[in-house]
Amino acid sequence: MFGITAMQVMAAASVVAAYSTYKSYENSKKALDVQKTANTNAVAAAEKQQVIATEAVNKQNAKTPDTGQIQAQNQRAEKSGVGSTMLTGPAGVKDDELTLSKTQLLGS
Repeated sequence: MFGITAMQVMAAASVVAAYSTYKSYENSKKALDVQKTANTNAVAAAEKQQVIATEAVNKQNAKTPDTGQIQAQNQRAEKSGVGSTMLTGPAGVKDDELTLSKTQLLGS
């Protein structure tokens, strides 16, 4: 009738099957690429979120100086009458250490 033989039908069917297999392979490759990109983005977002969370925890647990205690300590030191610095220490400087072979104080 049309002059198509069984051999031609089988050849056409195998071409269609091969093309279908090729397209399926291409689609799965594209899907894999999309999945890899999504995974990479998810990892980057998770790492960024971890950094933000760590910073928030560190901010909450930040140590602050006890200014009230420092001020009270300074006021107690003022009342004791001993003038001291980090260089002289709490005992201050003795008068005889201020003289330079003279009997008067240094600077007076």
